[in-house]
Amino acid sequence: MRNFVAITLFLTFIITAALGLTTEIKRAQETATEGLTQDMTVFMWPPEVRIQDPSAAERILTTAADENNVNLVRRTVRQSDGNGLDLTYYIRLNHPTKIFDRARLTGGNTLTNSETQATGTVLSTKPGATKETPQSLANSYDLTFRPLEDMFANLPAIGVYKAETDSHRDFEGFLESISRQVNEEILETDPDAALTTPATFVEDTDDAVDAQPLSTTPLLALSGTLAALVIVATIGALARDAAALGVQRLHGYSLMRAWWSRLGLRGVLSTGAAALLCIAVLPWIPGMDIAIAVRVLAVPFISTTVLTAAASLSGVLIINRVRVSDLVKKRFA
Repeated sequence: MRNFVAITLFLTFIITAALGLTTEIKRAQETATEGLTQDMTVFMWPPEVRIQDPSAAERILTTAADENNVNLVRRTVRQSDGNGLDLTYYIRLNHPTKIFDRARLTGGNTLTNSETQATGTVLSTKPGATKETPQSLANSYDLTFRPLEDMFANLPAIGVYKAETDSHRDFEGFLESISRQVNEEILETDPDAALTTPATFVEDTDDAVDAQPLSTTPLLALSGTLAALVIVATIGALARDAAALGVQRLHGYSLMRAWWSRLGLRGVLSTGAAALLCIAVLPWIPGMDIAIAVRVLAVPFISTTVLTAAASLSGVLIINRVRVSDLVKKRFA
């Protein structure tokens, strides 16, 4: 039973470390998916606004963005071949952006304004890009930045965009410019067409995604099951060793010393072995740094310490209420 407790503690540490790593991966995926454009203004090119020339939408959007000093962003989220996320941001920059800071990219690992206003430059974690970025944590997602012009060769103009502006007035001017250009384009072919307004492009929504961040539910369920096993097994082991505990008590052992000799030492050794294994593995994970490693290891260290203390304290308190003579006679078990 004591060996079972030690093995269960070992597995609990490993599983909770995996849970901590999964949580960090999920946080990184959510930041890359939602956090890079979290405070930008959403607008939409609606399906009902159709123009004859496919290239006109590109010209209208880029002209409106350039005239009003607006950074324009379109995002796609798909499942990658490696079962992670494949995120692509199509961007056109006219002023400094927060996107690269939030993605923890600096210097040569970014795109300049001029690079986003022409085709040919791609910034990506994928090999073969014009500019390569550091790998994501555990290769859990691929992140790519491309000029907005590349989008029109891969996606329809209809969809959700985000605008990064210095002021709301710039955004209003941006919408007015789009509306004016759309009307000019439509009225050339249909003089009786209804005029669009800036409000046509305001949409209180966000673009849908075709993939979701990693789930932590299975590991949570498994770690909870192991935690229950540790508690039951610890109390059971103390009960099974009742006679030995009684003899130790007769020889003047304190409860804590008796617990340490029967269970505590094995628990510490198994937890230490699991910790050393995790410490040896973590540096080999792509994208791992010291801050992330500390957060990952904090989860199992805290959980196993609290779990062992709670289970052992429960068993020790129960034993403390039993007479030493009964312990020796195994009447506790």
